[in-house]
Amino acid sequence: DEPGTLVEVYEGAVRRYPKPDTLNYKSNGAWQAISAAEMLKRARHIALGLYSLGVRQGDRVALLSESRAEWVLSDQGCIFAGAVSVPVYPTLTPPQVKYIVNDCGARVLLVSTRAKLAEVESVLTECAALEWVVIFEPDGLSRTNTLSLVELEERGGALETEQPQLSAALARASSPEDLATIIYTSGTTGEPKGVMLTHANMVSNLI
Repeated sequence: DEPGTLVEVYEGAVRRYPKPDTLNYKSNGAWQAISAAEMLKRARHIALGLYSLGVRQGDRVALLSESRAEWVLSDQGCIFAGAVSVPVYPTLTPPQVKYIVNDCGARVLLVSTRAKLAEVESVLTECAALEWVVIFEPDGLSRTNTLSLVELEERGGALETEQPQLSAALARASSPEDLATIIYTSGTTGEPKGVMLTHANMVSNLI
């Protein structure tokens, strides 16, 4: 009964521990909670939102963000979409961000804030594979091919209504041997190296 993929880990955790406060974060000085069911629903909507942008199994999606609930949801969304999540440390310089985004061939970049996007805006045009930017903040977007996370989730929800079986089909397409994430080293001895981790790598550690 042990899980073989991260999809099975997430789904199993929600079944066994249907908590009202699986994810917790502070907003305006007060704690807010996201339930297990809501977490799973939002991850699936993000997955379908990514699919609506053209992301397919094995495609890379980079995450440039500080630690926050949206990071977790987006990472899970990548997993449910069959995409490969590529975390990018938020204090890296624009050239370092450009190197990682280009090296992994990311088609989508998820960014925490408008300020963080402004920091790296100048190098994004030099990222050949990059097609879309998704920003966690909801307002003030004027850049082309840019969505807020809310808009991405809305796209996913609409696609779920149109194709109710698609989410499960995408999730079931992943196997333990599939690549789940690429985690880049610090680059202290040269350019950063991407450490390729499969679902089985991650799940075996969890078990």
